[in-house]
Amino acid sequence: GAGVLEAARTEPVATAVPADAQLVALATDDGVQAWFALRLRAEPAAAAAAPGVPTQRASLNVLYDVEMTLTAELGRTKLPVRQVLELTPGAVLELDRAAGSPADVMVNGRLIARGEVVVIDEEFGIRITEIVRGEDGAA
Repeated sequence: GAGVLEAARTEPVATAVPADAQLVALATDDGVQAWFALRLRAEPAAAAAAPGVPTQRASLNVLYDVEMTLTAELGRTKLPVRQVLELTPGAVLELDRAAGSPADVMVNGRLIARGEVVVIDEEFGIRITEIVRGEDGAA
C-alpha cells in the first residue's frame, strides 16, 4: 500500500508514536538496528510469532513487501568541477577498479553485497558473489 515517510526526527516515544501504532524492531544477529512505528488497518492473520522464531524477527514480516531501491556501483572517480563541466558525449572516465572487478550492491548507500556484472537478454544484471555483513562492510 501507499505510505508517507517524513523527515527523521528525535523525540520521546510517548509523543512520537501514536497510541494505535505498533512498534516493529529491525534486528540482525547483532541486535536491534532500528525501530519503525506502523499503523495497521487490520490485524495480520498470523500476528503471533511462529514457534522458535524470536518476536523481533517475526515483526519483520510486515515489511517483506516494501520495495527498496538497490544500486550497483562499478567504481568511482573524483574530478574537479572544471572537468565535470567539460564532459561531452563520448568522454571516457577512468574508475578506481579494474575491468572484471566485482560491482558493489548498495541499499540506501549501504554496501550489502558484491557481484559480477552479467548480461541478460541485452540488459545488465548482477550475479551476487558475496553478501557483506557488518558496519564497515566487512564480511
